[in-house]
Amino acid sequence: MRALRGPVTARTARFVEATYALLDDLTARLRRGPYLVGDEPTLADLAAAGLLFHLEFPTSRFLWDPAFAGRGIPEVVARFPEVFLWRRKLYTDFLR
Repeated sequence: MRALRGPVTARTARFVEATYALLDDLTARLRRGPYLVGDEPTLADLAAAGLLFHLEFPTSRFLWDPAFAGRGIPEVVARFPEVFLWRRKLYTDFLR
């Protein structure tokens, strides 16, 4: 993680750590099966995928500006590859 600077450093660090904890939990859940609940995507998958939107913008025809596709926070994407591969597959398979 990049070094944080400025007056909100401690607060920002807590938010980053909380986000990482949630992504660790999501990774563990995805290791149990292809989707969060069973073998087919559910509303849980769509909700979780939507929460990842600002961590990495998806490649999708629904994205307001195609130039943003694939951009995001590389450190987070690299740290949680399973989560972002799952999200990309979900978008590829179900958002045509």
